[in-house]
Amino acid sequence: MKKYILLFFVVLPLFPAISMAISPSTGRSPDLVVHLLDYLAKDYGGAVQNGRVISQSEYDEQLEFVGIVKKNTEVVQDLHNDQDFMVGIKKLQSLIQSKSAAEEVSSLARNLQKKAISLAQIEVAPTGWPNLARGASLYQANCISCHGVNGRGDGAAGINLDPKPANFHDPELTWESSPYKFYNTIRLGVPGTGMVAFSHLSDQEVWALAFYLKSLPYESTPKDKPVDLTLKEIATLTDNEIAAKMGGKSDDVIAAIGSLRSSENEPEIKDPMLIAENFLNESVIEDKNKDYDSAEKLSLRAYLEGIEPLEPKMKANLPGFVEQIESMMSSYRATINKRESIEK
Repeated sequence: MKKYILLFFVVLPLFPAISMAISPSTGRSPDLVVHLLDYLAKDYGGAVQNGRVISQSEYDEQLEFVGIVKKNTEVVQDLHNDQDFMVGIKKLQSLIQSKSAAEEVSSLARNLQKKAISLAQIEVAPTGWPNLARGASLYQANCISCHGVNGRGDGAAGINLDPKPANFHDPELTWESSPYKFYNTIRLGVPGTGMVAFSHLSDQEVWALAFYLKSLPYESTPKDKPVDLTLKEIATLTDNEIAAKMGGKSDDVIAAIGSLRSSENEPEIKDPMLIAENFLNESVIEDKNKDYDSAEKLSLRAYLEGIEPLEPKMKANLPGFVEQIESMMSSYRATINKRESIEK
């Protein structure tokens, strides 16, 4: 294990801090399935093109992760009991094994992700503080035609729609909505309306857009945000629920919520490499306790939440280093899957 941690310390000073949220969830669960399906949907194209493997390390990860998805769905009853969903998972694994077209793999993985969220009624949350600037850019590209320049539901393409596009400045919608509600709407769509599912967006992009939509009714003010709210609470609680937790809708509370919703940065920014190290340390502890399922999940979170967000910068600054990390992490997970305790 020391070689993994040492590797992270070597690279640690090379990258600026990026906000991430760590929560102590372990064991097999549907949220891991959702997370991995998002990874498969957005990264398969970087492993296979035109039926050929263009990155062996990326392709090996695709094979490994779809296997983990299949294994987890078999023990999560809400997912396992849906025959169509399980058939879809097997098809996804077959498509990846046969090096099928990226568009087909991505589309199926994204549809399965949406179905998993619905079947298991998962209350998902972002792994790091969403980028509002990215959300604004996505809004301009995908939403402005119906929802209008300022999000008031007055876009030219929405004039004849019934029901009308949402006005994100409407007080009732503002106070009764959460980023998670918008996440679901963006990801799943609304049947019978003009709101289609945005399956082409990654989870990170959907959260950025959802948080941006929640920022629209508020002015950006430099007031302190409530310090006793986790990122998951900020993502899943409505403004009314946050106000109730803070003692009611006083002017100060409303200003604090406005600052919270329009903030570009999480109050405490955590370095993703430290996140990877923390998850790996927790994984080793669970491995030594012979809780291999928890050890595996924590090792995956070390990669997905700590390493994977930094891969573009790593590839640009340290050619070949990403492949080295991926290989080491894969070897560690393989040892866990063999039910062998890590002694070093």
